[in-house]
Amino acid sequence: MHFSLITILPLLLATASSIIATPVSLTDHAPISLARQQTDNATRHGSGKNHNGKGHGKGHNNNNNNNNNDDGDAPNGLHRVDLPAPGNLKLYSNEASYTASAARNDLNTLMSWSGNADRLSPLKKTETLAAIFDVAHRYYPELSTRAVARVLMADIRAESDFAPGNVSPGRLDSGDSWGLMQVSQDGSRELTLFQEHTRIGSSRAGALPDWNSGNTMDVRSLRKNDLLRPWVNIHVAAWIQANLGKSGSLDPYFWNAYHDDSSRKGKGKGKGKGKGRGGGGLSRSMRTALGSWVKGRPHPDGHGSYLQPGDDVSQPYLRSIANSVGVLYGKGFSASWLDGLALDSQLVDYQ
Repeated sequence: MHFSLITILPLLLATASSIIATPVSLTDHAPISLARQQTDNATRHGSGKNHNGKGHGKGHNNNNNNNNNDDGDAPNGLHRVDLPAPGNLKLYSNEASYTASAARNDLNTLMSWSGNADRLSPLKKTETLAAIFDVAHRYYPELSTRAVARVLMADIRAESDFAPGNVSPGRLDSGDSWGLMQVSQDGSRELTLFQEHTRIGSSRAGALPDWNSGNTMDVRSLRKNDLLRPWVNIHVAAWIQANLGKSGSLDPYFWNAYHDDSSRKGKGKGKGKGKGRGGGGLSRSMRTALGSWVKGRPHPDGHGSYLQPGDDVSQPYLRSIANSVGVLYGKGFSASWLDGLALDSQLVDYQ
């Protein structure tokens, strides 16, 4: 499918948390102030999307490893996750020890550590956890469920401090950024990109359901207000992030050609997980996925990426994520740890 609306709009993935803006909350929870931030106080405010663009291995043991899930109908190598979900929605983990209770403990730990223990209602917390498990299985099957879940939780903390109704004013043409992972629709048209090009009904992981009903998501009916729903927000953001990472920070304008080419060639030489660079010229990794989400894809001359010296947008954002992940693993991490989360080369759930 060729781009329609996307081709005539700014092809810049730029969500809009401003480093100086005070976000406006559309929920009962007021946004935290800059003064209350902890040591890495850049976090959400330091991860403002740039107007130039969008701007470990498996099996880490966890003490909370009670797994009472029925894996009888789970695909090979996966384990059912026991979370209350609507309809026939099924959630999976590729680590037996990373259960719903283990993930909930991670989320509670990070929310408490960051001073946001009461930001999510019990229902929103369950929806957020379900979205994280589904995204890890659906968009990052090559990685550890635990690693992906912890990175996503850390990203949510950096973007919105766990406030699902967070709306941050944009910078220049990026437009306002909405929800847990600060998706931008007005300027960057990220919801539109998802609506036009995500594969809903024939995914490797099965049809993408809607949390409200448990039925297959009617993606075309989504509106901007749906970005305040954790399930929708996390799926839109993570799908874009994953494909930025898998393509090596390739501009979405070129995803169609890249997808056609990689589909014909499969995972031949240089196409597999962690081998070389993607079409955008950067390494295929979670670091590229996240850095490109806030900073943007590089220009043809290589400038403008999250690796550019002096970058004051993605560096504090990536540091914040690394710090949060370190809290969950119980040891210090730098942003370079994200380079070790190597991604496959083919776009995921793209059409």
